[in-house]
Amino acid sequence: MSMKKRSMVFDSGVVIDILLGNNEGKKIERFIEENLDEIIINELNLEEIKYIVCRKNNIEKAEEVEVFLKSSGYFNIFPLAKIRGEIYRLKCKYTISLADASSIATAKILGISVLFRRLFRREKEIEPFKKELNVIFTDELV
Repeated sequence: MSMKKRSMVFDSGVVIDILLGNNEGKKIERFIEENLDEIIINELNLEEIKYIVCRKNNIEKAEEVEVFLKSSGYFNIFPLAKIRGEIYRLKCKYTISLADASSIATAKILGISVLFRRLFRREKEIEPFKKELNVIFTDELV
């Protein structure tokens, strides 16, 4: 019997791993195929992804990635306007980055989990309240 499929918010770093096609990205792709109907990123995440791609490549490649993400059928881009009020509240309460706060705010507004790559800095910031914020790290995926 298969698990019930669901939606999940992905932080920018998780999407970057998928785009890079590295081992972590392949693990995430398997998780998507087996467990998810919908992947949600917000507009701020999209800008962060484009910035990272642009720095490693160029503006044209960043714009290609945006088109790919929007047309892939995998990703739903959530409007920043719908989470704006929640982002500052999370950022005020927790010592997390603005982008991380936007990912968590998206998940909180939608009532679903958010997936992050585990980074030492982030783990230190998020671990104490990850259950409260419904955060999952990629290394926790089965």
